[in-house]
Amino acid sequence: MLPRSVLAAEATPARARRPFNLVARLAAAAMVAIAVPTVPAPAAAETSAHDDGSAAREARALLAEASRLERQRKVGLALQAARAAYQRDPRPLYLADLARLEEASFDVAGAYRDYERFMEECDDAPAAKRDEATRALRRLSLRVSWISVETDEPGAPVAVDDEAPVRTPATVVVTPGHHKVALLVAGRSVAVRDIEVAVTQTAAVRLTAPPPDAPAPAPAPRVSVTPAPAQVLPVVPREEASSAGPWVAWSVTAALGIAAGVATGVALERTAEFDARRETFGVSRAELDAAHGQARAWTVAAGVLGGAALVGATVASVLTFKPAQEKSPSIAVGPGFVTLRGTL
Repeated sequence: MLPRSVLAAEATPARARRPFNLVARLAAAAMVAIAVPTVPAPAAAETSAHDDGSAAREARALLAEASRLERQRKVGLALQAARAAYQRDPRPLYLADLARLEEASFDVAGAYRDYERFMEECDDAPAAKRDEATRALRRLSLRVSWISVETDEPGAPVAVDDEAPVRTPATVVVTPGHHKVALLVAGRSVAVRDIEVAVTQTAAVRLTAPPPDAPAPAPAPRVSVTPAPAQVLPVVPREEASSAGPWVAWSVTAALGIAAGVATGVALERTAEFDARRETFGVSRAELDAAHGQARAWTVAAGVLGGAALVGATVASVLTFKPAQEKSPSIAVGPGFVTLRGTL
């Protein structure tokens, strides 16, 4: 029989191996538990969420910068920042701020379009913001126009003023004035219409694509014209003007000159008033348009009266200093010309 010390020495390694096996099993289980969250799909979802949050933060920072620039009355830079924010995070809620800055930059058509999109796409917007957009649409509807476009085949792409194409039938909001509407086939204009649309009016346009194999129009025939011989027509000399003629002409000239001077003074006054309104903060676009229209109207009136006064002075001078008539005048008439001979 072995001594107890030997038995204890031989039994010790067996007992020591048991804790080691338990630790190894626990370590393996911990490694599996750590490896489970690193499956590729949840990691990709976490990265995507991080990117979305980054875009939203960048958009909010750009909107804050746009608000700061707007307070500094740098509307153009504020509009650029707001557009960059919407491109970074295209939330419908941002369209109201974008439309407000477009209206301040006198882009009434763009403001109307973005306010309309805001009302259609942002149903959960605060009631105050939707009320503000409704009032803005009612206000802008008095300053814009519309173009209603149709084609023979519905769904054809058309472009207004070379902007992004839309599918027909479509109604496009534009600023009043001249516009170009083009029907596109494979990105190329095949039918173009130039139209003039008045404010608050809707212009209807229908475009028809030409047939693919339409023959070229025949050239117009050349017409040969032989000029007829000139005919000399005698002109009966007019009677001598009465002595009151120059005085009447000078009186009319003086009246026109006085009217031109008054109109010039009023035009200068209206122009100064328009400049003052333009430098005043808070003046609406309608007031600026009215002041500019008055200044332009008086300026045109002054120019017309001044030109009439100059013509009157010329006529009065001719009547006053006209030399004695030398001989009877005559007129030679031919194809494409008229010749006056003699002295009036």
